[in-house]
Amino acid sequence: MKSQRFVYLKVERVENQLILVDSAGKKFLVPELNEKGTSLYKRAVAAANNPTKYCFKARVSGNLTEGSVEFGRNPGENFNGAEPVTNFNRPNGGLEQYEMKVTPQAEVAEKPVEEDVLNFIHNEAGGLKPQMLFMHPLKWKYLIRNIIRGKNIMMTGPAGCGKTMAAKAAANSIEGYNMEIFNLGSTQDPRATLIGNTQFDTKQGTVFNPSPFVKAIQTPNTVIVLDEISRAHPEAHNILMTVLDAGQRYLRLDEAADSPVVKVA
Repeated sequence: MKSQRFVYLKVERVENQLILVDSAGKKFLVPELNEKGTSLYKRAVAAANNPTKYCFKARVSGNLTEGSVEFGRNPGENFNGAEPVTNFNRPNGGLEQYEMKVTPQAEVAEKPVEEDVLNFIHNEAGGLKPQMLFMHPLKWKYLIRNIIRGKNIMMTGPAGCGKTMAAKAAANSIEGYNMEIFNLGSTQDPRATLIGNTQFDTKQGTVFNPSPFVKAIQTPNTVIVLDEISRAHPEAHNILMTVLDAGQRYLRLDEAADSPVVKVA
């Protein structure tokens, strides 16, 4: 039988672990998908939370003797009608080495994919809201939900009403998340603040120093607060357009055609 070089799988969360499931229902526990803090882990979490939008693709990189198996997120529609894992044991054990062998006695009814997330939002998130934060419980849960799913959130209100406090409290309430704040209202040079500066060094020549914002968007599970965005310089809006667009999610470091592109984690 010809060895498989790629296969599409869906991601499920079972007992706090992310597992891959093929179209025949076989399950695979891949360690690198469960390494918290990595971009691959964040993509796997997103695929588990949005099974209709995302699936995962396992493919052979290189040849079947000395290559490796790589994993990446794909549109969920690719899983529809996908082939099951039948002969994906190369290279070095391939994907089949991670197959979960479950006896019939150990099988339990699968939970809906969204159950863990919904349980956290509805049963735990409410108790994490600071007492001094006067915010409707439903809006607080909505804020938590969108952070977990990596969505953009626009918070409006008069000065001092608690917008920044709410963002800080929400980021601190979710394990493994951190927060970075950038005040765009006081920024005179948005390109330096959002991209970085180029400097000349006598030993190294021209050196590019990326801004803290560039580092922040590359760090998984980071809540980025763009404070006072309504007062930001128009150039800041142009730079942030591709970063905030859900269909693009990248930052180009220069206007040249071959300039480096930073992907949002």
